[in-house]
Amino acid sequence: MASDYNEMIGGKYTMKFNSYVCVAVFAIFLAVVSPALAESIECSSGTPTSIPVTEGASVTLTASPDSSEYTYDWNVGNALTVTAGGDGNYVTFVVPACDATGDWDVQLVMNPTGNSAEACKDTCLYTVKCGGLCGCPSITDACIADSTTWTYDCSNSPESLFYEWWVRTDAATTPVVADPLTWGTKQVADDRVYTPSPTWTGFNVPTDIDPVTHTWVTFIVRQDTNHDGTPDKVIKFCPPEDVVLYFNPSTSMDSVIS
Repeated sequence: MASDYNEMIGGKYTMKFNSYVCVAVFAIFLAVVSPALAESIECSSGTPTSIPVTEGASVTLTASPDSSEYTYDWNVGNALTVTAGGDGNYVTFVVPACDATGDWDVQLVMNPTGNSAEACKDTCLYTVKCGGLCGCPSITDACIADSTTWTYDCSNSPESLFYEWWVRTDAATTPVVADPLTWGTKQVADDRVYTPSPTWTGFNVPTDIDPVTHTWVTFIVRQDTNHDGTPDKVIKFCPPEDVVLYFNPSTSMDSVIS
């Protein structure tokens, strides 16, 4: 883009040009969950660049160059929760639970502060593609004398989520996602691994006169959307398991000889 003016020199008008330098966004860096995982991704104003993520992940997009001389206009929509930035060269947002499409659009328009010419703006378009978490853990029946551990095997699941194990002793009421009061007691607040043995705290523990018992066990993944350290949104609710516990008997014997 250029502007021109005429200057009289020796009775003649000479054309002079002042050029404006238009600067583009040369790089966008993506960090999923941790800035240590940052990598450069394409900035495209045509076909949006795809960003594959797992539901519940925290995503940071950082534009370069970083300068107070630039304006960074981010648009992440309403579905993605912005947790940091958004008014400078970076934005951090949290991915919700995957919906039917699992796709959300993110846009950055960057330009020198004060500029209104479209030619001196750069636009980056992205599509956040949400993938679900891993399948539910295998929760099996057990003999109370056995060492029992249940594991949610999902190494790529975000550290920012809460992995909870709930136990309910009222066998007549099945836990449902819509009513936390039906979940029972939270035995594990945030761990992919749960070892209820040998104490079986919170369970209907079998006895010699009641050797077979039933207890609901539910694995739930939740997200802290308020950023106060307390999970408040269900990301994954596994089907509650009716866990049967078996008593370990110690047999005594009477004999009658006649």
